Parts: sequence; structure tokens; C-alpha cells
Amino acid sequence: MGHREVDGRLAECRRSLLTWSRSLSADVRGEIKKLELDISSMRGSLGLSCDQDNEYVDKLKRLRSLLDQEDMKWRQRSKVFWLQSGDINSHFFHLYASGHRHNNLINGLCDVNGQ
Repeated sequence: MGHREVDGRLAECRRSLLTWSRSLSADVRGEIKKLELDISSMRGSLGLSCDQDNEYVDKLKRLRSLLDQEDMKWRQRSKVFWLQSGDINSHFFHLYASGHRHNNLINGLCDVNGQ
């Protein structure tokens, strides 16, 4: 298998993963919107039956789970972005630590005669 063939397969894999990820994100966002509408309409109803009450609780749990997944996704993306681009303060802290190392460096020892 040649280098170009591997590159082509990797590019196709990347495209497939991007398509899958986008469709998955759209599905999750759509389900969140649907659950929010369902919960809102159920909340407006008076006197839910026991089955409806259980359904309401299940929908709330599912909505919370999906929102937690979305939150985790964005936290991970922000961490990746931070790692890729670095923090603005990183340069400052690097210089500060390098300055400490320079100040604390012992070039040599002298005896009582200064030699």
C-alpha cells in the first residue's frame, strides 16, 4: 500500500467522520428542541395522569442527559482549542519561570579566598 493510497483512505475516513458527527449533532439538537416543546406543553396541562406524569419525568431526565452531553462536547472542544492555540498568559509565565531559573542559577562556588 503506497503513501498516496493511505493518504486517500485517511481523507475519506475524515470526511465520513465529519458527516457522521454533523448528522449526530443535528439529531441531538433536534431531539432537545422536541423534548423542550413536549415538556412545555405537558407543563401547561393540568391534572396529568400517572402515566403522563411518568412520561413527563422521563422526558425531563432525557433532556437533562442530552444537555449534559452537549455541555461536555463544548467543554472538550474548548479544551482542544486552548491546547491548540495556547493561552495568552503562557508566554508570560514561561518568561517568568525562565527568569527565576536564570536568577537561581549557580555558576560556580568560591572558597574563602574568593577562588
